[in-house]
Amino acid sequence: MPLDITQEKIEQFIAGQLGEEGETEFLKRIVSSNERSETERILAKVQMIQGDLNTRLRQGVEENYPRLLEQVSAIEHLDSAHTHFQHEMDSVTKKFDQIANEVQNKLNNVRQVCQELVNLCNEEKDLLKKAEYATEFVSLIKSNDKLLKLKWLHESCLFKRELIVSKIRQELFEQLRSSLRSLNAGVVNSTMKAMQKLIDNSTVYQKELSSLMDESLRELDGLFLQLGTQSNTEKASKFLPQLGTKLHSQMEQFQLLGTDNAQHFARLVGKVIANRVPANAPYAMRLVQTIYKSLGSHSDSVANVIRDALHPLKTSIHSQSLANLFAAIDEILEQDEKREAIIVEKLNAVLRAELSSVNWDKDLQREMEINIGKALKYLAVKLENNLKFGEEEELRFIGRVSKTQLQNYLILNIGYEMTKYWPNLCAPFNSLLKPALETIVDAMRGLVSLVLASMHEEDMSNASASSSDYIKELCGHLRVF
Repeated sequence: MPLDITQEKIEQFIAGQLGEEGETEFLKRIVSSNERSETERILAKVQMIQGDLNTRLRQGVEENYPRLLEQVSAIEHLDSAHTHFQHEMDSVTKKFDQIANEVQNKLNNVRQVCQELVNLCNEEKDLLKKAEYATEFVSLIKSNDKLLKLKWLHESCLFKRELIVSKIRQELFEQLRSSLRSLNAGVVNSTMKAMQKLIDNSTVYQKELSSLMDESLRELDGLFLQLGTQSNTEKASKFLPQLGTKLHSQMEQFQLLGTDNAQHFARLVGKVIANRVPANAPYAMRLVQTIYKSLGSHSDSVANVIRDALHPLKTSIHSQSLANLFAAIDEILEQDEKREAIIVEKLNAVLRAELSSVNWDKDLQREMEINIGKALKYLAVKLENNLKFGEEEELRFIGRVSKTQLQNYLILNIGYEMTKYWPNLCAPFNSLLKPALETIVDAMRGLVSLVLASMHEEDMSNASASSSDYIKELCGHLRVF
């Protein structure tokens, strides 16, 4: 049976293009062939193809030899680079494993420390130590906020952070409040330091202190409201010591928090006073005096803040005082009193009482001295208006002293006595006395001249001679003065 094997099939077999089944089929056909001639023919074809392949292979090698040499060099360089890269990658892998182990160890340590701090915060009885543990806990997390992203670490202990901090902050706040009320400076200072460390946000920290101030201000505000509801000045005066004691106590408390906080609280107190105390309150002077007394033991840098808030009240006191002095002077002069000593004593008593009522404040005392000067000037004007020198009879020195003359002499005596009591403020009385006395002396001089001109000749050498009736009458009139 002739073999139907073409040269193309042979070439495909040699090139391995027939596949496993095709090659098997091809070999079976050759093996099963009984024709020697066909076998030889196929063998010859194979040899021819092989020779052709060898020829083309040699030709291809000869043509591509330079390129093959270049590729060998590139392959060697690539192999060297691959070896170096592999070495570097092995080093990186080793370093990475080392870092991973270190990070894991640190995370385990952090977890252990966090858990220990949480346990200490829960077990510690001393509040300040507990605050230290909580601060360390917060600082540890804050130093690496990426720890919060670790779910396993967060679930184990970090989720307790806010709860622990909130609870300890509340306990510190309560301790600060109680230590302020007991004026325990040591506990106040240590508690403040603990709060500042635990609450690193200054705004939040100041907000906590502001809540304390608000509590104290509500107490003071309530007392000022009660003061305003008192039915009369006497009841208000009895209520003032309680208010002064409360203000003094609260000022002492907030001075323990430092000058800045004390000044801030003082400004708030000033606003309460301005809002709750009317400028024309009848108890204004007693209130200002009480507040000044309460501030006496406190530093000026803090106390002056409240004193400045009292300026409207002090201005009102100054105005009320002047009006009271004028009213008192009018009342005393309207009394039917003929003895100048009593009138002068009453006037001086009123003036001295008004001046001494503000001896607790230098500024108000200076203002009151100005008021005293105005009151004395007012008194001098009132006295001058009551002098009557218009009619001739009011300056006549013949016969009995008239009622008008007695009134004039009383007024002049009052003015003269006031100059002795108030030598530094006596200018208005000097202005009153000088022209009045000159008027009286001029009238007296004229009368004396008239009497002397009209009297009989006297024998002055005769010691036993009696004076004339004119001289006796003149002496009698002069005794009035």
